[in-house]
Amino acid sequence: MLRFISLVCDGSESAVQASGRLITKLIASAGWLSVHIGPRAVILYRSERDDRGEIHLLPDQSGVILGRLFQKPDATHHVAGRVELNQQRGAAIVASGGRALIDRYWGRYVAFLHEPESRSTYVLRDPTGHFPCFRYTSQGVSIYFSHAEDCLDLGLPRFSINWSFVAAYLCNWRLQNRETGLDEVAEVAPGECVEHHFGGATRSLLYWNPVEISRSQPFESFDAAVQELRGTTRACIWAWASCYPGIVHSLSGGLDSSIVLSCLRTAPSQPSITCLHYFHAAATDSDERRFARAAASHFDCKLIERQLDASSVKLEALSGVAKCPRPAVYQYSVQQGSFENELAVRTGASAVFKGIGGDQVFFQGRGELAVSDYLYSRALLSAWRLSGHVARAERTSVWSVLKSGWTRGLLRRPGDPLAHMGRPQPLVRPEVVAAVRGNERWIHPWLRSIDGVPEGKLQHVGAMSHPFAYYDPLQRLVAAERVHPLFSQPLMEVCLRTPTYFMAAGGRDRAVARQAFAQDLPKSIVARRGKAGLDSYLHRVGEGNLQYIKAMLLDGHLVKQQLLDRRRVEAALTAPRSQMREELNELLVYHLSTEAWINSWSAA
Repeated sequence: MLRFISLVCDGSESAVQASGRLITKLIASAGWLSVHIGPRAVILYRSERDDRGEIHLLPDQSGVILGRLFQKPDATHHVAGRVELNQQRGAAIVASGGRALIDRYWGRYVAFLHEPESRSTYVLRDPTGHFPCFRYTSQGVSIYFSHAEDCLDLGLPRFSINWSFVAAYLCNWRLQNRETGLDEVAEVAPGECVEHHFGGATRSLLYWNPVEISRSQPFESFDAAVQELRGTTRACIWAWASCYPGIVHSLSGGLDSSIVLSCLRTAPSQPSITCLHYFHAAATDSDERRFARAAASHFDCKLIERQLDASSVKLEALSGVAKCPRPAVYQYSVQQGSFENELAVRTGASAVFKGIGGDQVFFQGRGELAVSDYLYSRALLSAWRLSGHVARAERTSVWSVLKSGWTRGLLRRPGDPLAHMGRPQPLVRPEVVAAVRGNERWIHPWLRSIDGVPEGKLQHVGAMSHPFAYYDPLQRLVAAERVHPLFSQPLMEVCLRTPTYFMAAGGRDRAVARQAFAQDLPKSIVARRGKAGLDSYLHRVGEGNLQYIKAMLLDGHLVKQQLLDRRRVEAALTAPRSQMREELNELLVYHLSTEAWINSWSAA
């Protein structure tokens, strides 16, 4: 997969010399190719396969865009496909300081641009954040990179753990605020541009802000939102499909993965599609085979069913996690990554598509928030019908829904951008949660100006603020890219402009998406309200790896740093299965991964 290191120096003699030494070390390593832009920046990139379609060189050494790049669909949702940047287009991008990339194009990219008149260099990360971009600064040189392990051979000072970040991360694993788990490394936020001006001055600007988009031109009717969502979803998925002649699609049988399949099946590029469905036969809460079979049959696609076997999961594989600037959830890669790579090779696929992201983009939020948003901008009497639908769907009273909506919406109570940080975390020490709660340090850059945004829409924005992983965390040579096409900028913009009360119309979550694709999907899938769970499966994984988990956590870094409550952790690992269910899932999915991440750096 594509990787990069970029060196931008401030122009001083010491910075130029430091930059030269780093470049020499990189060039000495096989596989790196270099591109110079302007007099002060060098971009080096490499890939294990032919990724020429992801290297976009701008004329006259004015810039390079690394990653997938598409033209924005027009009013008729025409798919322009991948972009060829000629002299005129390249000049317009550079002259705008990169803003034209946000306005006219979309994709998965990081751009490095040089504007000769102002002698400025711009580093821009696309709004979805699919392609990682981190920054380390030393001796007047800003080192941008996508994969931290590429920096280890540069002779940089040893990175140190940012324990304050780790504490906040334990309270909200979706934490994004430019900080990372390493003191010396910052993250360029999705949609952010870092400007390097002559003389060494820098500043950061958000070129793409979902809060501002949610305020601009909201849809006035449910039908208009439905039409726009359908056309934009198809255009985005068709564009992604055009990059890969063979695709493995992870088909859960839920609404989101079925929508992706419907669009893949009608893509003009007509890729070869193999559907993959995971099931755990021993657990009734996770068997969705009938829905996956219905979707695959409906679209005449081959379906491979893969049984999840908890007894075969060896969590010792976590000892091989890559050194990344921030922790992540690794269990999925441990349990399913190898099989997906093997299947991609067997079927000749170069990408694995997933419907993950639909909950966030299409808004699977609490119905009462949609009611409060309605009351925020409309009349009380008109909210009665929506409240009734929500109450029936959530099995509560109309009055409780209206009471919550009145407090949040009609009284215009301001939303809390740190709402997720203050929730109880059973295994995290209370004083740690208290220190994190309400600390503005942890507010996402998108959520620092939220005046006039109702609480439901605020949570909708927050749900989109956590990008999905690009690289395999277990350092495998990946046979196929992971693509999450529902996290595409044009589709995110359509959904941001859609009021949450449309998205929860009739008391149904993702109501606009359901209606938009009702004509395409099996009725049983459109009508689904629940999701499968994996609680029983996770417990079996925990039971089969109990000794390893105890060895990792009971005397691990998180306990030694007094972040986790050792007594509660031990109770979660020894209690009967019917008890401590929430705590054990929290431990298995999040804290174990975080401990493995800390170990990866401690052993460096």
